Amino acid sequence: MLPWMDHGNAFSRLQSDTPGGVGGFSNTGNPNMDVLDGLYVEPYRCPSSAVPQWARVKELLPGEDVKFLGASYVGISGAAFRNGAVNPDTAYVVAGPVLLNGKPIPVADGTIHAISGILLQNECIAIRDIKDGMTTTMMVAEQSTARFMLATPGGPELVDDPNFVLSSYPGSAWPGTGLKTTVKAGDTIYYNHTLSNVTTLRYPINMQHTANLGGLGLGAGNKPIMSAHLGGAHVLFADGGVRMLNESIDFNTLMSLADRKDGNVISGNF
Repeated sequence: MLPWMDHGNAFSRLQSDTPGGVGGFSNTGNPNMDVLDGLYVEPYRCPSSAVPQWARVKELLPGEDVKFLGASYVGISGAAFRNGAVNPDTAYVVAGPVLLNGKPIPVADGTIHAISGILLQNECIAIRDIKDGMTTTMMVAEQSTARFMLATPGGPELVDDPNFVLSSYPGSAWPGTGLKTTVKAGDTIYYNHTLSNVTTLRYPINMQHTANLGGLGLGAGNKPIMSAHLGGAHVLFADGGVRMLNESIDFNTLMSLADRKDGNVISGNF
C-alpha cells in the first residue's frame, strides 16, 4: 500500500471535537508505528532530494523515539480554487491549538480541504469519477524539497526547513491522515485536525514561503508541490503518465489539473 493511501494513522491523534478544543499526539498502542518505524522504501525517495531521509517524531515528542521515511511525493486531494473562486467541493478548518509536550501550538488552522481530486481522506475514487479525463488529472506530485525563503537581518535567505513544515513530514510522509471522517463539501471543521500524505493544491509550484499563509502550518493540508529540480516538478497523472510541470504554469490551469471534475477543457500543452 502506498504511504499516502495508508489510513491506519501511524501518527495517531487524540483530539477534541469541540470548537477551540485542545488535543494531543500519541503513538501509544498503535501497531502501525512499529511497522513504519525505520522502514525505507527506495521508490518513495527522489534521488535529488535534500530533505532529510528520516523524519523523527522525537523532534516533536521527546518521549517517542520513532522515525518515518521522509517521502518525496504527495497525493493530490483536489484544488482549493475553481474558476477563480473557492472550490465548492471543499471544507474549511477552524482549529485551536494542540498540545505537544504540554505546550499548545497552532495546527491546520485555515486549511482548505478539497474532495475534488483522486487521493482523498478515507475515500476511494473510481475511474468513472474522474470526469475531466485521466490524462489531465493529477494523482501524485513531488514534495522533494523543504526549502523556503526566510527573512534574516541580512535580507531574504533560502534555507532548508528542518521541521518539514513545508514538505514531506508531516505533510506527506508515512503517517496516515488524522481525519476521523470524510470531508464534506461546504463544511467548516471546528476541531483540531492534522493531515498527512495528501495535499489540496492552493499555491503555485515551488512557492517561496515568506509569510504565515493559511494551510501551511504543522499538520496543515495545503503544502505546495515542491521540487528539488530546477524550474518545475514531476507529476503523476491518473493515466500513469509522468510529466514535468513548469513552475510558471498558469495558476488556473494548475487548479484544473488538480480537480477531476471542474469541467474545464485543458489542451496537452500545459
